[in-house]
Amino acid sequence: MEPILSLRANVNESQAQRLLRPWRVRGLRIELLRAIAAVYVPYRLHRVEIANNERTESRLLAIDGVEGSLDLYGFASVPAEEELISLLTPNRLPSILDEAAGRNLLVERARRMCFRQGFFRVRDLRITVTAALIELHVPYWVGFYGPENDLTLAALNAVRRSIEGRKLTSVLRKWLVSPNYSRPAAPVAIQDFD
Repeated sequence: MEPILSLRANVNESQAQRLLRPWRVRGLRIELLRAIAAVYVPYRLHRVEIANNERTESRLLAIDGVEGSLDLYGFASVPAEEELISLLTPNRLPSILDEAAGRNLLVERARRMCFRQGFFRVRDLRITVTAALIELHVPYWVGFYGPENDLTLAALNAVRRSIEGRKLTSVLRKWLVSPNYSRPAAPVAIQDFD
């Protein structure tokens, strides 16, 4: 197992337990928080140059290396050494998205960002994405709820301190149960609650 570079978490385990709540309502039943685990999702940081109507801007955007479907991360600068930690963990999703496919997805998502700012403002749009500057991982706290035979997931972004939606929980579920996804050799390390 190789060490990974991860952004430093702004949420520790006890804070994550409080933020993920010890219970939640699903339909008409109450589900208890059964366990919590730290999981790391790979992202590739790229410099994106956007030329639109004689105006050029440069952004640092990171796209996930799993499917390219998760929310982009924006950075003001390449993360400094003190913002990153190196660690060994089996609780990391594999970076399986091809580098070229990731860049193409990033171009499409940058194009959509430009069009959302105003369709009629877009003229002679050119988007250039550099090769990945760095691969880093984003830490998440994943809560497991419900009975053993019907577990559900909730994910907390440990950097942004926000509960994530269905896109991330879907990717996590696929990683945990699908034979098509690479999983850690050892079971995901979780903290059980009594």
